[in-house]
Amino acid sequence: DVYALAKILGDEDAMNRARVFVQEMFGHNDRYPKSFAMGTDGAVPCDTTTMQTAIPADGQFWALLAGVEQAKERQVSALSDALQSVEDGGMLTTDEDLIGNAQNRSAGSLRGLRFTNWGNGVQWENTASAMMAMVMFQEKHGDAALPGIDLKAEVKSIRKSMLKLVDTYNAVPASVLGGNKQAWRKNEHGRQFPGGSDTGIGWSYYRYPHIASSAWLGLALLQKPSDDSPVNHHANPYGVPQKPLPEVDSNLQCLPSKI
Repeated sequence: DVYALAKILGDEDAMNRARVFVQEMFGHNDRYPKSFAMGTDGAVPCDTTTMQTAIPADGQFWALLAGVEQAKERQVSALSDALQSVEDGGMLTTDEDLIGNAQNRSAGSLRGLRFTNWGNGVQWENTASAMMAMVMFQEKHGDAALPGIDLKAEVKSIRKSMLKLVDTYNAVPASVLGGNKQAWRKNEHGRQFPGGSDTGIGWSYYRYPHIASSAWLGLALLQKPSDDSPVNHHANPYGVPQKPLPEVDSNLQCLPSKI
């Protein structure tokens, strides 16, 4: 996020600092050396201690959207690990919409990504943004750039799933898995209603309409409305805007004097 904002604002120093930090996160978690780590522990200023925790989906896909890591081999490594099935320790998984809408219409079987590789259930904000990154990677490097992964088929399956969600709920929920916080605390992922989509790192996303998930799908559809549409790079929220930012004059009276 910081790298993309600095790029948009033209702040070269902040952009370079953020880029170095993100690039140093690749392989920084010894347990998952082929992915971007979540970060440092942050216990003290300038902490260099690695968080020995899960690998986040956004850390892989948002970095690609922002263009912070240009090395193709690292992109291939991070995406290849993330786009493994849940059975193989990856983030791709399938959920069943068992509850449905007020008219008892279900979205059915849905393909998406977990929040982290420790999580359970599809989290739709990360799924929509991952689809955008996959589309961008696919356009640049081709369908066969990730060995053993049918990138074109996965993008198509995810897009179809998210459109079914919108058709069913007139929005994108954060999760289609039922259950409340009490169910989530039991940590029984095999239950019919396990308490939403567990992030694996201390909280869950529940089965409610979700602004971020809906907004990311909107961006994904602006980027590529259908499987056969050309890619619109200006839909990327981490890209430089098509039109430059307006100039700021000296009248700053609406801004607080102290923060």
